[in-house]
Amino acid sequence: IGINDNFFELGGHSLRAMNVMSLIHKTLKVEVPLKEIFNRPTIKQLSEAMKGTVAKAITLPQIITNEKEKYEPFPLTDVQQAYWIGRSNFYELGNIGTHVYTEAYFQELDIKKFNDALNYMIQRHDMLRMVVTEDGRQRIPEHVENYQIQILDLQRMTAEEEDRLFLAIRNELSHQVFKGTGWPLFDIRATIFRDGTYKLHYSIDLLIMDAASQMIFYNEFVSIYNNEAKKLPKINSTFRDYVLAEQSLKEKGQYKNSQKYWLDRIPNMPGRPELPLAKPPSEITTPRFERREVSLGPDQWMALQGKIKKAGVTPTVFFIQCFGQIIAQWSKGSHFMLNLTLFNRLPLHEDVNKIIGDFTSLTLLEIDYRETKIFSEQLKDIQARLWDDLEHKYFSGVEVQREISRTRGETVFFPVVI
Repeated sequence: IGINDNFFELGGHSLRAMNVMSLIHKTLKVEVPLKEIFNRPTIKQLSEAMKGTVAKAITLPQIITNEKEKYEPFPLTDVQQAYWIGRSNFYELGNIGTHVYTEAYFQELDIKKFNDALNYMIQRHDMLRMVVTEDGRQRIPEHVENYQIQILDLQRMTAEEEDRLFLAIRNELSHQVFKGTGWPLFDIRATIFRDGTYKLHYSIDLLIMDAASQMIFYNEFVSIYNNEAKKLPKINSTFRDYVLAEQSLKEKGQYKNSQKYWLDRIPNMPGRPELPLAKPPSEITTPRFERREVSLGPDQWMALQGKIKKAGVTPTVFFIQCFGQIIAQWSKGSHFMLNLTLFNRLPLHEDVNKIIGDFTSLTLLEIDYRETKIFSEQLKDIQARLWDDLEHKYFSGVEVQREISRTRGETVFFPVVI
């Protein structure tokens, strides 16, 4: 990669841009506005800009590893707290956990090796042992019993029994709601089919890990299971250390700047999309979610990426715009707020990208189609708004929603999420 190569033409996108900004901060101890990498997408252009007034010196808190108190309770993050409260029946569309259920098919599976690798991971990563305390905090038990995956053996069943029992376990696990105060906050089982093949069932509460953490878990687990490594390098920090360090950000200037940015915008913020509903959400006491998906072939995706690059935006912005257009077609109004999930691992420790935990944050995105514009202009508007918002990520979308509810004297939600 040369100093004149374009970041986005090399395959860069907004998440990688945030990673680059984190590395610049870690190495040079300055913060560069995210939009600068979009406006100046080569190393030469960015470095020239940083010689001027673009770069601001900032100090992020650093993680202090506290071995002595590692098993003491610590606060839930804003998003974890929302996940925790949301599984109760206090709110509309409650009584459901924020959780992932997946299945994986294998022709062969060594159950003993699987259990051994899983228990190694449970001891390695504290958050795989996490429980929620009765007063709404989280705690890591020092020791837990060895985990043994449950096995459903269908080898001697009829074809009809096989289908019925397999669908029953899928139905049970796909909408599993973990209480949270007891360990574990995951449920991993195996089904052996009549032909001797296997299906693994993974049910994981997102209180303990976000999507990036799931990839860490998967990659390390496979390495151990396949004997590629007997032991993995020690992780010199914990999610508890990270959460406590991140909370100290509230005393820093960048948090206060982010807070002011969002509070200044609240008076003019629109509400959520007003969508036609088959019934009031209050009448749905046991929500059921469906996954619907569509795939693009490699040729289609390559062609689409070419058009996205030509428009000067990222793939993320393109899909947000498509999503926003569809919501606007159904919504009563053309000015509304969407909720975006954000992977928000701040560079507070050199091992932060090895830690399993829920680092998810939320950011609210204002969509405004009241003025008639062509699609490409709307793309640029959304991208500019998103970049500005991400510059002020230290005051989270959950905090913004709480502040809106306080100022308007009613509970305000933005339930349409990307």
